[in-house]
Amino acid sequence: LWLYGGLFDTVIQVLRQVVPMDVYDLRHLVCAFVGLSGVVAAYKVGTVLGDYRTGIVAAIFLVLTPRYYGHAFNNSKDIPFAVAYLWSLYYLIRGMGELPFLSRSLIWKMGLALGCTLGVRASGTVLLGYMGLFWGVRYVQLSQGEDRKGVLQAWRVMFFRLCGIGIVSYLTLFPFFPWLQTHPFTGLWDSFRAFASFPEVHYNFFEGAYLASNAIPWYYVSKWLLLTLPEFVLLGL
Repeated sequence: LWLYGGLFDTVIQVLRQVVPMDVYDLRHLVCAFVGLSGVVAAYKVGTVLGDYRTGIVAAIFLVLTPRYYGHAFNNSKDIPFAVAYLWSLYYLIRGMGELPFLSRSLIWKMGLALGCTLGVRASGTVLLGYMGLFWGVRYVQLSQGEDRKGVLQAWRVMFFRLCGIGIVSYLTLFPFFPWLQTHPFTGLWDSFRAFASFPEVHYNFFEGAYLASNAIPWYYVSKWLLLTLPEFVLLGL
């Protein structure tokens, strides 16, 4: 747990000072509201990729996904992470559409969304890779036909905007990540590396037996996804 960000837990501890509720009930309630925010994010992603009808379908499909719906009332780690991740994807996709000029508003929103994602779990750093890759490819496309000086100027502008997003995200997650506060330069990498090769062994019920998490078959994840995802997701794929 010391390698997780404490964003959600910090919010709960602040709210319990002013909301007269049992702390466990409060956690369930806030988690459900966060899950609802994820449905809004799914709608927004749908609208930016298509139109309002696409957004409505995306939102309905997320609500009809049992894993998401059920965990939204209980899981204070995966749901806040999934929702912040989805909002980050929304702003990442919007940013691709606005390149080569990113508004100051989008830089702030992208940084806040990324910071909230990392403030729950360090594996959100993969979003930085997506941003660098897809925005970089988009910049290459937009640079076609430009002279060398113009291309260098455009890349310089993009670099500073990416730095702005990075600074906002870092300042957003820093107050909620105790390990980062004591290791400001390596904290995220320590957490990311630990979760990439998780040291603890847990037992999971699978195919009629309890299996150690370090001894699961190669098809474990794909079979669980096949069993638990709704048919419309499989049909969509």
